[in-house]
Parts: sequence; C-alpha cells; structure tokens
Amino acid sequence: MSTLRRLPKHLRDALGSDAAEELLTIIDEMRADRAAFRDEMRTEFANFRAEMRAEFAGFRRELRTEIPTLVGTEVRTQLQEFEGRQTAQFAAVRVEIEGVKSDLMKWSFVFWCGAVAAIAALAGVLRQ
Repeated sequence: MSTLRRLPKHLRDALGSDAAEELLTIIDEMRADRAAFRDEMRTEFANFRAEMRAEFAGFRRELRTEIPTLVGTEVRTQLQEFEGRQTAQFAAVRVEIEGVKSDLMKWSFVFWCGAVAAIAALAGVLRQ
C-alpha cells in the first residue's frame, strides 16, 4: 500500500490498484537492475584500471632494462664525447667571464681615480 502512494492520484485512479502496483514493481525492478549494473560497471572499471596499472608498470620495467641494451656503444661514446666538449666549453666560458670581471674592476678603479683627481682639481681651482 505504501508503494501506491508514490504514484500521483489521477494515475493511480486511471490504472487501478493492481496495475499501479505492477507498474511500481516494474519501476522498482528497473531501479534495482540499474543499481546492480552500475555496481558491476564500477567493479569492471576498477579491475580494468588495476590491469592497466600493472601493464604500464611492466612496460616501464621493460623499458628500463631494454633501453640500455638498445643504446649501442657508439651512441654511448658519442654522448661521452659530447659531455666532454660541453664541459670544456663551460670551462672556457668561465675563464672568459673571470677575465671580463677583472677588466671591469680595473677600469672601474681607473675611472674612480680620474673622478677623484677631477674633484680635487676642481676644489683646488675654487679655493683660489
């Protein structure tokens, strides 16, 4: 009787009590089927995700083990040569920067001395 209250009054009156009860039973069964399907799909997707994670983890492991074997000794020597050239170029750039810094310090001192001399000469001229 409580399920009959879920239908609007005019629908319940039009269908009759037995038909309304059957309609509500069908609707309840459909809801239960949909909930079961939803739960089943969640489980299936969770299993699928777990399988994909396992497959990707295996693929990563394979890549980690096979990439070093795929990279031949020629490629390794080229990489080592490149790293050596790069290190030498960085060292040359550092030496150049140190030279520029010392030149800047030297010229700053020369201009500072010139400025002090100019101020001293100007002070001497203004005293007279």
